[in-house]
Amino acid sequence: MNLSQLQVLGEVCAKPRITQAELCNRTGLSRGSISRITQQLVEEGLIKREWDTADSRQHYLLTTAKGRGAYTRHTANVYRRLPATEDIAT
Repeated sequence: MNLSQLQVLGEVCAKPRITQAELCNRTGLSRGSISRITQQLVEEGLIKREWDTADSRQHYLLTTAKGRGAYTRHTANVYRRLPATEDIAT
């Protein structure tokens, strides 16, 4: 998983039922990038689309159990690799 995919997955974890437009605003990524990344994450089973019953043109993104697990594992690995706080201060 690359950094952009992890960023998008994290935003979907943080705000269930987020739209792709909201993801653009929250991440600063282009509409094309968000579209490509969300399609990849859907294909990998990390997120899913939920269609709006009132507006069939609109869909929301939600994480799956697999996606939440993947996000937790990836962020845990990142934090494990960071230096301890006392090492940064010196």
